[in-house]
Amino acid sequence: ERLFSSLASAARAHATPFYVTDITALIDRSREIEASFPRPWIRQYSLKANDLPSLVSRLSQLGWGANVVSLGEWALAREAGVPNSRITLEGIGKTDRELRAVAEATHRGEPLLWVSLESADEVEALGKFAGRILRGRGAPDVLLRLNPDVEPETVASLAVGKSSSKFGFTRTELLEVARHPLFVAGDLRLRGVHVHVGSQLSGVQAWTDGALAALDAIDALTRLTSGSGVDTLDIGGGLPAGLA
Repeated sequence: ERLFSSLASAARAHATPFYVTDITALIDRSREIEASFPRPWIRQYSLKANDLPSLVSRLSQLGWGANVVSLGEWALAREAGVPNSRITLEGIGKTDRELRAVAEATHRGEPLLWVSLESADEVEALGKFAGRILRGRGAPDVLLRLNPDVEPETVASLAVGKSSSKFGFTRTELLEVARHPLFVAGDLRLRGVHVHVGSQLSGVQAWTDGALAALDAIDALTRLTSGSGVDTLDIGGGLPAGLA
C-alpha cells in the first residue's frame, strides 16, 4: 500500500508516463551476479537495457563497465563517468563513424577495453582507420564474434546463436579472419572471442554450450598465434529481464 501511495504521489508530481527504478533491487541483483561471476570476470552493463546516465553511473560505482552499440550509447556512458578503459563496443552494422572513433580514441591514449567485430568488412574498415590514424603507434584491441551454432532457450527472434543466424563468424571463418594481414602486421590487436547466443534465455544449456564452443575457438586461436595476446573470452549476456 505504501508503494502504491508513493507511485501515486510521483505520478501527480511528474508528467506521465514516467519510469521508476528500484535502486535496492538493482544493488541486490548486482551483488548476486558479482557472487556468481567474481574476479577475474569483467561485468559489463549493456546500455541498450536502460541508458539513463544516473543508472549507468550507479552501476559503475558497483564495479560494472559499460557495453555500448553506438556512438550515442558511448557518449552516455562517458557522461555517466565510465572511462573508455571500461567501455566495450559491440553490435552489428557498425558505421565508419563508429570505427573511426575507435581508432581516434586509441590515438588519444584513451582506447576502449575492446571492440567486437562481426564480419570481415568490419575488420577491413577498422584496420583502414587504424592504419591512417595510428600509423603503427598503438592498435585497438579486438574480439571476433563467434556464431556457436546452438539452439537457445528463447523465442526465435532473440535466438542469435543458431547457424542460420546472420550474426558472427563460424569457427572456420573466425580462424581464417584471424590470419588477416591487419592482425599479422599489428594494425589491430586480436585479444579473443565474443559469443552471444540470445536474449531472455529461459535456460542455461545453450549459454554453456556457446561458452564451450568459444573456449574451443580460443584454444585454436592460441595455437594459431602462438599464444600472442589471446587472453579474453566474452560470453555475452542473455539473462531474463526479471533476473538480470
